[in-house]
Amino acid sequence: MKLFSKLSILLLVVIAMSTQAAQAKGEKSVYVFGIATSFQDSTMYVTAIQQLDSVTIDKKSKALSGIHQLNKQFSTYLHTISKVEYVEVLYYQEDKKDIEKKYIKICKRFAGDKAYKMITIPTDKFAYFNNHGVVEVYGVTHKLEGKPIEED
Repeated sequence: MKLFSKLSILLLVVIAMSTQAAQAKGEKSVYVFGIATSFQDSTMYVTAIQQLDSVTIDKKSKALSGIHQLNKQFSTYLHTISKVEYVEVLYYQEDKKDIEKKYIKICKRFAGDKAYKMITIPTDKFAYFNNHGVVEVYGVTHKLEGKPIEED
């Protein structure tokens, strides 16, 4: 009987801890854009600002889960247009105005620098997609590889 009560208490503790961990993470909608630069090339690529729904952000660390997958998507796209290795950086914010400010700041910074040739990648060429394979870009819903979803 003592073993049963100890196992029951242990099970309750595990459930409570997993509930707290689940509450520390929450699905949200975020706005993202990426930049990519290379030490071998003076070209810098910038994606358009895009909205990703149902992403998980850890409340404690503020880290976006799956960020490496989003960078891998951008890297894969860049390999289709160039054989140069790029370093990709993803910026994200929950507030659209905050991400727009960051986007403008970065674009102004590099647009004035003659050492870089900045190329903006439109959403019809590249769009991020989350784990569900869906992204919304300026009100148009896209599924995987940036192809618009046709509404019935």
